[in-house]
Amino acid sequence: MSPALTRPNLPMMLLVARDRLIARFRPLLHEHGLTEQQWRILRAVHDAGSLEPREIVASCGISSPSLAGVLARMEALGLIDRRRFDHDQRRLAIALTARSLRLVKALAPRIEAIYRQMESDTGAAIVARLIADLEAMTAALADRGDDSRGDGSRGAGGRGADRSGRARTGDAGGRRAIIVAPSPAPTSRPPVRRSR
Repeated sequence: MSPALTRPNLPMMLLVARDRLIARFRPLLHEHGLTEQQWRILRAVHDAGSLEPREIVASCGISSPSLAGVLARMEALGLIDRRRFDHDQRRLAIALTARSLRLVKALAPRIEAIYRQMESDTGAAIVARLIADLEAMTAALADRGDDSRGDGSRGAGGRGADRSGRARTGDAGGRRAIIVAPSPAPTSRPPVRRSR
């Protein structure tokens, strides 16, 4: 006889919480013609200054095959620039355009207002504790560096982790986030030139 399941279904709880959280932001994104994937990328690149596609895959939880199409559409919309590294033409750096920088700046105060309302509804301490606990859990899981998730990803290179191995928990402008959390200060990068 199989042992009884006594623990709550944590993955399902996180999925339900994620759906309820993003529902508060989705109307604002749609108002500006953005998909959730596009906003995740804009936020991550905005925080880092520029990112390579593999870094976007790791930080935004978007598969590499899907990312190629998303980036192509964003470039066609004038939201990103793709530039090749001068010292290695095989590598690309993704940067924001003047248009997308203006868009992020316009969205930031309204996203902050959504956070303030959420804190009013649930309590600011709960929101702060949730962010801290999620960062601690995802960092601890990433630090294991194994393939326990069964999807072939490892450590900091897995879905939802940034280049330091710290998972990102959010999606906002300013100081807080829900789908893509603020990234560490960008590191210096070699000169790049625009892809032709």
